[in-house]
Amino acid sequence: MDMDDKEYLNFIIESWRFSNLFNQVISKLPDEEKRRYTGRLDWYKKQLDATLKGCGYKLVDHSNDIYDAGMALTPINIDEFSEYENPVVDYMVEPIIMDEKGNIIKTGTAMLRREAC
Repeated sequence: MDMDDKEYLNFIIESWRFSNLFNQVISKLPDEEKRRYTGRLDWYKKQLDATLKGCGYKLVDHSNDIYDAGMALTPINIDEFSEYENPVVDYMVEPIIMDEKGNIIKTGTAMLRREAC
């Protein structure tokens, strides 16, 4: 059974979200357990990246980058910043999905924050 493109893109995004959530959970574990589960998460991310690459896709995450209006993402809270501020992408709510030629397949969504002084 084949998935259509919309289902496939949703699966990619949910896989990305799950790995980010798992990473947050790992950060709360004792060091010994952190190492064990971090290895499993790294393996999962490598498998996901290899699968995406095989299908001609890649994920782009601009977390911690200075926001630029030319980025292929929609900032949820852009209205909280003046035109003179240079906000930073705090975290991606959804990643950007691109094809192997650099074409944008799906734009991302992000939360911004003020740059630390």
